[in-house]
Amino acid sequence: MLQLRLLPSIEKTVVGAEPSAGIAAASALWEERFSFQAVCRYDAAADEEHFVYRGLTLSGDPRLTGSAELFLQQPVSVGLACYPESDGDPDYLTHDPALIPDALLPLPHSQLSPDSELPLPSGQWIGIWLTVTVPTGLPGGEYALTV
Repeated sequence: MLQLRLLPSIEKTVVGAEPSAGIAAASALWEERFSFQAVCRYDAAADEEHFVYRGLTLSGDPRLTGSAELFLQQPVSVGLACYPESDGDPDYLTHDPALIPDALLPLPHSQLSPDSELPLPSGQWIGIWLTVTVPTGLPGGEYALTV
């Protein structure tokens, strides 16, 4: 089964942890850079190790998609998440060593096509980070972006 959630840019999905319920909509002002995440997870059958998602594309109003930047999130190993004396601080993502999605690898628009492939390891949330700059003069209203 393939699961997908849209998350705010401030949230990190630690490997092995469940992300929040996500967001349904967001807002931004002229000349503002707005970022969010699309995280997906594939739960494979017993005889599968991973799934390859084919056809990663971005569509919507060209005034927004033209400025869009996409990045694939990669987890990095964090050996010391915090100092031992900070154990009581609830604002840390984790107090233990973990894999945390921190590296953002650019996904050029040329890789977004019906032929593109995105491997999804079974049981792991993989994130795609999107940043859109709202152009000056864009009329107020609702604009859809489809990934």
